Amino acid sequence: MSDQSPQGLFRDYQKEVFRYFNLRVRAAGIADDLTQETFLRLLRSSIRILNPQAYLLKIARNVLIDYYRSSRTLSQEDISEEEWENAVGKAPSPEEAYLTREELEMVLQAIEELPPRGKQIFEMHRLQGLSYQEIALRTGISRNTVMVHITRALAHCKKRLNAYRSQREES
Repeated sequence: MSDQSPQGLFRDYQKEVFRYFNLRVRAAGIADDLTQETFLRLLRSSIRILNPQAYLLKIARNVLIDYYRSSRTLSQEDISEEEWENAVGKAPSPEEAYLTREELEMVLQAIEELPPRGKQIFEMHRLQGLSYQEIALRTGISRNTVMVHITRALAHCKKRLNAYRSQREES
């Protein structure tokens, strides 16, 4: 059982929350600020937490949404072009959005088709941002076995996505 105190939760999940932000904003300073805001919101929360990891990631998602909303209110002159693109990105056309959504659904379906252990390891790496070594420690398998699971999962997803794209091009 993990330590549910604020200090224990920070110690246990700070790196994971930081990785979540850093993968999305690609700026360590901003990721640090967003991580701090996440834990401040956790401290202000008065509910009993049954699943701290899920709750923290939910808070982090909301913090990220707030960050993007506030970024939109800035004028483009206030920040660099690269920061602006990272914050708001380019809006896809309706056709691109539809195709991207379909491809995402195909990848999600491919992930669901993975064997349970492979799916678990793939999600730990790609969705939670854990390193191969961290996954190996948490699951009790070797780092090389983690790499094999992730390689197989990626190959399966790529195969399904390529088959989907080929089928779409034929129609």
